[in-house]
Amino acid sequence: PTLIETADEAAQSLRVPRPVIRAFGVALRRRAQEQPEYARAASATLWEAGYRETRLLACAILSGQAHEDVSKWAIDYVRNCDDQEIIVEMAQVGVLDWRKSDTARFLVEVETWLKDSDRKIRTFAFLSLRAACEDQQFKDIPSIFRIVTGFTAKVKGEERRALRQL
Repeated sequence: PTLIETADEAAQSLRVPRPVIRAFGVALRRRAQEQPEYARAASATLWEAGYRETRLLACAILSGQAHEDVSKWAIDYVRNCDDQEIIVEMAQVGVLDWRKSDTARFLVEVETWLKDSDRKIRTFAFLSLRAACEDQQFKDIPSIFRIVTGFTAKVKGEERRALRQL
């Protein structure tokens, strides 16, 4: 059987070891930083392949991009994703350089995400805030508390877990 035929179809995974994915991710991130005009197309192609590993690589490509479109791309990807591991990766890694380059815009976007009707987007927002809190370079913790104050009573399930971890 081919590699695709032996893939774990239930998890949509090719069972590639995580260190291998990280190594490829670092290389793709670097290449996308050198040629940012191809980053969106490359990440979209990998994302659309639908496997966990290709989606992790798409997150790695986005992580090296700092322009505001990254936010829109991440949301488009998260809306079409049912894999919680990938949503966590997008929050921790996918929006990393964008978050660092424009903290104020990041916080405005997260506030918008928290008001979205899609539970996955709200969960992604809480996970993104958690990633910011864990980043030693992130300095605006008071804004995070201000943002989440109005949402604490309204969350359930994955959102509540993400909020508790925050």
